[in-house]
Amino acid sequence: MTITVNQTQNIQVLNLNGNLVLGQDTALRNKIIELLDDNHRNFVLNFKNVKFLDTIGLSSLLSVHTMISNENGKLAICEVNSNIENLLHITGTIRLFDIYDGEQEAVDSF
Repeated sequence: MTITVNQTQNIQVLNLNGNLVLGQDTALRNKIIELLDDNHRNFVLNFKNVKFLDTIGLSSLLSVHTMISNENGKLAICEVNSNIENLLHITGTIRLFDIYDGEQEAVDSF
């Protein structure tokens, strides 16, 4: 997984590219840790280029959510495909995330 970061106002927009699965899951956690260490607290994860999320990837996403919440930050997710959204519904974790159709809508939610 590759991650590019763009800053909009005080919001870090992370564009994820690749599948969030076993073996690729640490990139997201490491990037969030790095940004939290740099005193960033507001994040948008853009899933436009993520086609698949497995249970390890879901665990990583939950870990990221917890890390950001523990630092009094906010996380929004956008452009999630139907397969990933279905997994979030099935596991009951969808209630933890603010999910938006587009990136600008996610950024505007802050």
